[in-house]
This record gives sequence, structure tokens and C-alpha cells, in this order.
Amino acid sequence: MRDEVAAAVNSYMLAMVFGDAERLRSVLHPRFFCIGHGGGGQAWDGRDSFIAGCVKNAAAPGTSFFSEIRAIDITGDAASAKSGNDYLGDCYTDPLTLLRHDGEWVIVNRVFHQHPGK
Repeated sequence: MRDEVAAAVNSYMLAMVFGDAERLRSVLHPRFFCIGHGGGGQAWDGRDSFIAGCVKNAAAPGTSFFSEIRAIDITGDAASAKSGNDYLGDCYTDPLTLLRHDGEWVIVNRVFHQHPGK
């Protein structure tokens, strides 16, 4: 089960960086929210708004980027994962909440921390 959660998180990170809307829709729950402070304000985006931002800011195919899964915790059909990644030139820590829904692990929440300057 841990590998399935890791696969969902890795799929999310790749889709986010490269603006893959179809892949994001498959790994984000329809009621997904992205919440955090960044760019001088607070983000509170639903799935469609989050996906639109990823598509708008997509990295060019083949662009290298840093990402890693730092922790995974699973209890029944609920899981949490902590990932670290570089996105749009900034470094983020993303605590993610996942739910096993219709037989698949999907992300229901991203509460991010944007680290100051690199």
C-alpha cells in the first residue's frame, strides 16, 4: 500500500511541474484544496483553479526538477505524505492528505510551505 501512495504522490509532482491537467484530475479528488502562504498572500485554491495554475506555469518537457517523498503514514483508507519539491523557482514542503477512493489513492488536500529564497 505504501508503494501505491508513493506512486500517487509522484504522479502529482510530475503532473504539477509539467502542467498535465489530465493526470492531475486523476490523482486529485474532485473536492481537493491547495492551501498555503506564498507570493505575498494566502492561496486557497480548489482543484480546477489549482490545475489551471499548473497548466499556465508548466515547465518545458524534459526540464529537470527536484522532488522527494520525505514521509508516508497510512491508517486504513487515509494517508498522509510529506513531499519536498522545487516549483517555479521556489522550494516547497507539501504536507498532503490522501484518501483511498474508488480503489485509488487520491490527494484531497495540499497545505504547502514556501521556503524563503534559495
